[in-house]
Amino acid sequence: MTRDQQTSIDPFHELNRYDERGEDWPSAEVFKEPRRTLGNRWAKFHAARDCGSRNVAFVENTTHRPTSEKYEFSLRCWQCGHEIDEDEVLFIGGDWFSEHGWMEYGRPLEDLWIPPERVLELGSDPDRDELVHVLNLCRIERNASFHGVSFKNEQYDECEDCGKETMLRFDRRCRMCYDGEWTDQMQSTVESLGISVRERNHSFVHRLESEIDPLSINGRAFEDKILWRRHDAENVPKLVEVTQCLKDDSDGHWEYVLTDMTHTSEWRYHEDDLADCFWDTGLYNNEYAKPVQDDRIREVYQHVCDHSFSMVYDPDTHETDGEQCLNCRKRRE
Repeated sequence: MTRDQQTSIDPFHELNRYDERGEDWPSAEVFKEPRRTLGNRWAKFHAARDCGSRNVAFVENTTHRPTSEKYEFSLRCWQCGHEIDEDEVLFIGGDWFSEHGWMEYGRPLEDLWIPPERVLELGSDPDRDELVHVLNLCRIERNASFHGVSFKNEQYDECEDCGKETMLRFDRRCRMCYDGEWTDQMQSTVESLGISVRERNHSFVHRLESEIDPLSINGRAFEDKILWRRHDAENVPKLVEVTQCLKDDSDGHWEYVLTDMTHTSEWRYHEDDLADCFWDTGLYNNEYAKPVQDDRIREVYQHVCDHSFSMVYDPDTHETDGEQCLNCRKRRE
């Protein structure tokens, strides 16, 4: 049986298991016309060096005088910048993709995209079943991808198994009926839809964790930020202000100087301890010398303060004038 006859029987063979693949010279299969370009119905992925990018192209070789047509071109990955050998490349295309692969992926070769981590898992010479499985997963993820819902205009489709209508289908089935491989991308799609539904119902509890993280902005806290003590084990008031942000140039970590609302005491916290011990209130003291002078901050402070009430006196008559907290200045009612 000739090689041409074998290729017609098993067109997948020509993808990545061709003759001369492991030789030291550019092969006739890849570098001679018709080259494996997108125009000739081939996609190329860098399946090595922790890359996984599809951004692989033929580049004219100008570093030396070519001795034959084979040496006129090299392969380069524009993502990581390496000139690469053909045995680092996952080729997908040719007759196999035109006849079989596009049906597994559901889109033409020009639209073929495989996540870099899956390219690296496949390697440059996968089995046919492995490649088909990845193409199927990519199709299912793409068809179920979620980019926001226009409520009152949302679309529903019937599940192929149970017949119930659903906004998301995985391989034409609802989440409850789908029994194929479940990926991080699919989970993210479901979670994104859940967030949109909650926000449509005016629930924003899913944002709470990031909103109260004192290091949520660029991984650090900032001066004037008002923090809320998370638990009673810390010997600080329930509200404190960040007054200094100190970066350690030796290892890049941050330390923070905190004060109480009246600037009478201060404490110093490592960034890790700050994240463990405090929540962010979303408040800043950027207008007053002391946070307690800000009406909004003082209102919050009076709400959470562990009050220590003491008798106060009228400065003119020296008569008793009720009780007031020594910390937050709240009057006892």
